[in-house]
Amino acid sequence: MRILAPSLFGALTALGAAQAPPLPEDEATYYCNSAMMWDAPPPRQGDSGAQLTRVVVFGRHGSRAPVFTLPCWPGDETSYTCKTESSFGFVNSRFGGQSPSFKRIRDKRGVNLPSREFRCFWIVEYASDSPYQIPEEPEVMFRSTDVPRVYESAGALAWGMFPELSNDDPFDVMSIIVADKRSDTMIPSATVCPGLDDALDEFYESSEAEERAELRFSECWVSHVCPTVPSSPKTVPPEFDEPLFKIIEREAVYWVNGRYSTTRKLQRLAYGPFIEDLLEDLREPRRRLSVYLGHDLGPPNSVMDTLQLTWMDSGNRCASSWPPFGALLIMEIYTDNQVRFVYNGRVASVEGIGECRGKALCSYEAIVHHLTHIVPSESECRGSRVTHE
Repeated sequence: MRILAPSLFGALTALGAAQAPPLPEDEATYYCNSAMMWDAPPPRQGDSGAQLTRVVVFGRHGSRAPVFTLPCWPGDETSYTCKTESSFGFVNSRFGGQSPSFKRIRDKRGVNLPSREFRCFWIVEYASDSPYQIPEEPEVMFRSTDVPRVYESAGALAWGMFPELSNDDPFDVMSIIVADKRSDTMIPSATVCPGLDDALDEFYESSEAEERAELRFSECWVSHVCPTVPSSPKTVPPEFDEPLFKIIEREAVYWVNGRYSTTRKLQRLAYGPFIEDLLEDLREPRRRLSVYLGHDLGPPNSVMDTLQLTWMDSGNRCASSWPPFGALLIMEIYTDNQVRFVYNGRVASVEGIGECRGKALCSYEAIVHHLTHIVPSESECRGSRVTHE
């Protein structure tokens, strides 16, 4: 009986686990974000009376699709009804496929978004005397990678927040920072930190790298299965079932992003330049809203991986899954100097900081202190390679 009891307990535990609903990130189609939305952030727990004073948003645009319209496997006749290499406008636009109140204007600041009566969350929080006034820096900051579909998403975001946006007044302009691709820090870049190439060479020679193989079927699977990619027919070979796709996805995430966390050196060189920009942003006391919009894995992963953000309801690392279509990481800063992270509608703890593990809140000072040590020095970033212009 002493032997049977643990076995019976284990069987009951397994039965309960089998009946429990699957976690969102465990579903093969979690990446698709078929609902095209996330749950609203839950209310902050406790009765501290603290108010939300600032929000930093890290968003990822788009769903994966093959760059070239080549067959993914023998007999693949899938056709795409969108231009996979770029994006021209967005869906369901009342302006005929163009972004609302949007115009590309190149100047010293990069790209501007003309947006009429653009107002944000602090109108409610701060009861502005003129709620229709267009917010400007330093109160609000928008930043995007230099990819059309991404900075057009900024216009779509503005329209979603304020349905009355129009093109009536071209002088209503809101700035958005768009860095040149060669100098953008929102995704790991060897042109920003040449030392990253040296560190990656060391990684590729490691035993861990030799034991894993890069698989490239992730884009093929999601482009055939996800409803967020307009393609037909929506069929895949029977061999590509959900368990296999989860393996493919895990390996893809490892090789595209996970490798940067294998050593402290790689983490600093890959994520440090963007973390430095984020810290500079946080030092602006008048800022109320910062929005960072990117593609592929950036910029949410640069923050999630660095802080080891972990969903509190599942215990899974947020960065262990490829950021889904429209991934959204929200950093909430409160008047009591506490910070909360919400990723795709679910609260995440900061496991990278000892005092914050397993908790919904983490002190602002602890987060800034931790992030400061991620920023590489100029000599680290420069590395040993000599570049010639």
